Amino acid sequence: MGLDLLTLASYNKDKLIAASFAFEGGLFFSKPITDWMEIPGNKIMCHEFVVVDMEYRGNGIQKRFMDATIREARQMGYDTIWCCAHPNNTPSVCSIESTGYKFADQFVVDG
Repeated sequence: MGLDLLTLASYNKDKLIAASFAFEGGLFFSKPITDWMEIPGNKIMCHEFVVVDMEYRGNGIQKRFMDATIREARQMGYDTIWCCAHPNNTPSVCSIESTGYKFADQFVVDG
């Protein structure tokens, strides 16, 4: 049985301007997320990251990628989708929350 994987990319001509990666379960600092915190659900997907080129930030690309990932994961049968952001990364936190994610927990990793 293989690992489910969702990869999205956006290009402007030949230039990669954004990418997103999500996969089944999820690791956080080389440990399953469930080692760090309790996550409800039977089928869990980790939305690992969305990276947007500096020149294209502020155009809603992260939110669109997150919306698409949630939609695809739901179609694949995932009942829980998680992601993380540093609490000081206000643009990312706002984008994540605007997509419908709910704050679950905050913890310190390796000091």
